[in-house]
Amino acid sequence: MRKLASLWLLLVLTGCAGATDLGPAPKAKSQAAAKLKSPTPAQKLVPLKIWLVQGKGLVQRNRAHPKTVRVATAALQELLAGPTEAERHGSGLTTSIPRGTSLLGVDIDNGVATVDLSSQFQAGGGSGSLQLRLAQVVYTLTQFPTVKKVRFELDGSPVNVLSNRGVAVDRPVARRDYGKTDCAGFPSSQQGFIAINYPRPGVRISGKGHIELLVTVRGCSSTFEGTLNWHLKTRDGVTVSAGVAQGGSLRPGPFRFTIPPPSVGEGPAVLEVYEPPASGEGGPTSRATVPLVLMEGRSSP
Repeated sequence: MRKLASLWLLLVLTGCAGATDLGPAPKAKSQAAAKLKSPTPAQKLVPLKIWLVQGKGLVQRNRAHPKTVRVATAALQELLAGPTEAERHGSGLTTSIPRGTSLLGVDIDNGVATVDLSSQFQAGGGSGSLQLRLAQVVYTLTQFPTVKKVRFELDGSPVNVLSNRGVAVDRPVARRDYGKTDCAGFPSSQQGFIAINYPRPGVRISGKGHIELLVTVRGCSSTFEGTLNWHLKTRDGVTVSAGVAQGGSLRPGPFRFTIPPPSVGEGPAVLEVYEPPASGEGGPTSRATVPLVLMEGRSSP
């Protein structure tokens, strides 16, 4: 409004003096100047890996982060962000790292990454939860060839950490200090147990003729001679699939097997993994179960 008022005043004052020369008409902008600026090129991303918790073990998940030379920092930031909503609800993934934990710094020197986290990192949970969160950080950082071991600090002060042997150590730790991913949360001295990390309850098992939804069962165990039996039964107790697997013996070890598409059965079912009884003994000494859902098979055309 001020500019318009000034222009009007100028015209009134000069009107009596005759025609006013406003100068040549403004030239049209060149086509080059009139063109819109080119869109910003798509931001380049760098692929990273983080390790989340499934059951009582770790699983690897991929992330894409804006390209940076500080890949270790980027990976830890992605780890602290935790699982996505889809991962939480679709795959039952969680994290043992307490909410609110902040990354204060990470430095890599001679194969050792020193990671400084806020004190929230040590809040809550028992020794198993603490071992899992330590393993999450160690596995995530040692994906890089420049990192072989990890030293922990909290609020700038060096701290001792638990290994999977349940003892505190004052040295940098490596993946071997937490065992295989499916056994990362179990002390190395624990015996006589079976734990199923995946599938989570309610996962569907496809019947023959469906687009095959093969389910790979993963877990950790420590049983006599390491031998495991497993069977998948309907709610009526009919066995639709069975097999043998190998886990840990004197110390926890991972087990893994795939359930083939059953030819019969539909609806609720139970997967049981158990230690076969020794000769002359009664039932299994260790077992673990998880409820699943069978999809009805389809006959071939």
